Amino acid sequence: MILTRHEKEKLILDLFNQEKTYKQIAKIARVSLRDIKPLLEKAEKEREKQLAYRLFSEGKNPLDVVSELNLEEPEATRYYIEYWKLRDLYSLNRVYEEVGDDG
Repeated sequence: MILTRHEKEKLILDLFNQEKTYKQIAKIARVSLRDIKPLLEKAEKEREKQLAYRLFSEGKNPLDVVSELNLEEPEATRYYIEYWKLRDLYSLNRVYEEVGDDG
């Protein structure tokens, strides 16, 4: 069975969460050992970003996020800026939905 890239990445993450070793993951997912670490790092960054967004949505500021997630300040600030851009886009989309094409 041939897996898409996304399916293979999900499989690798699932195997890692099952506490499989890199060698076991490589064998089961049929990937190189060197391909596993970057994928896990990418997934960790995404998880970190989602946690930061959640904290910002709870009213936390970048300093709070730095201490809670053990991040460097520039990274927390970058997540904060991204979060506000996403919120603005969400707000803009809500206005568009309310006004529709008539505005």
